[in-house]
Amino acid sequence: MEASAAEANTLDDSYPVAADVQDEEPRGELEQAVAQLWQEVFHLEKIGRNANFFELGGNSLLGMNLSEQFAVQLSADVPVLLIFQHPSIRELAEILGSE
Repeated sequence: MEASAAEANTLDDSYPVAADVQDEEPRGELEQAVAQLWQEVFHLEKIGRNANFFELGGNSLLGMNLSEQFAVQLSADVPVLLIFQHPSIRELAEILGSE
């Protein structure tokens, strides 16, 4: 059974949106680095600085993957709990920049 064009568009809409049209580009070197990791983990082309980890479909496994990528690519210790407590790129970069 083939899906109609209307149904196909509905199916496409179910995937997480990388960033709201109103969202801002990541600012500064740290936000850009965090955004790059998120893009890799969530397989996204573009992501805004206010994108929310959970709204993108983030869960504990993706959090562990992201935490590992911080260690490997940025030599940074970023526990999953920190990602959960500061679920936007902007918030997480602010916390990491203050440490």
